[in-house]
Parts: sequence; structure tokens; C-alpha cells
Amino acid sequence: MASSNHFEDYTNLQRVKHELVRRYVNGWLPKLATGRFAQSKVIYFDTHAGRGSFSTGEKGSPIVALSAIQNHRCMPDVNGEIRCVFIEKDEDNVAALESEILELGPLPENCTVQVSHADSIADPLANCGKKRH
Repeated sequence: MASSNHFEDYTNLQRVKHELVRRYVNGWLPKLATGRFAQSKVIYFDTHAGRGSFSTGEKGSPIVALSAIQNHRCMPDVNGEIRCVFIEKDEDNVAALESEILELGPLPENCTVQVSHADSIADPLANCGKKRH
């Protein structure tokens, strides 16, 4: 379980993690979702999604990933579905994350989001085909 001040302190660890998430999405999205080898569905999982933002204003990894998808120059060329599954154990964090996602504004039509209140990946995997947002 995260410490009570986890979402208050934005450390270099989070900064580096978020830069890696941004680079991962920016690098792999066009490879997986466009061109000759495009997949009909690309699924992005975050198994410890958190609240979506830190008290200092920095965005959490789910919002970093969704923003990268939302703003990626390849999105007009994506014909398949981009599904983001965010798993979070804490119910308050789930509610905060859902609010942060809504604040992003409209996502691309082919991008769906599932926020799951769960302690493991088993339940969200069973529901991967269901739309939530």
C-alpha cells in the first residue's frame, strides 16, 4: 500500500516514470496501431493507477498515458481500438482518477477507458471487452 503522502510528494522517481510512460506510448502506439502490421485492438494496462494527479499539480501515469494518446500525431491513422485499463485498489483514488479523466475532455473516438476498482489484474481482464467511458 502506498504511503499516505504518496500523492503529495512528486519525486524524481515519478518524474522519470512518467517520462518513460510518455516515451513508451509515443514510440509504440504508431508501431502497434498503424501501418501494415496494425493490430485491431491495443490495450494499455496500469495496474496501480492511483488518483490521476498529485497535490503538487503534476499528473499521474494514467493521465500522462491518455494525454500522449490524445495528442499523438498518428491517431488519425489508427483504425483499431485503443483501450486503456486502469486498475486501482483504493476506492477514493478510483473516484479521483475518473474525475481527472473527464477533465481531459474528449478522447479520440476509438480510445476507450476502463477504470477498475480491484486489487489485481484478474477482474479487469475478465471485463476487457466492456466499455466504461
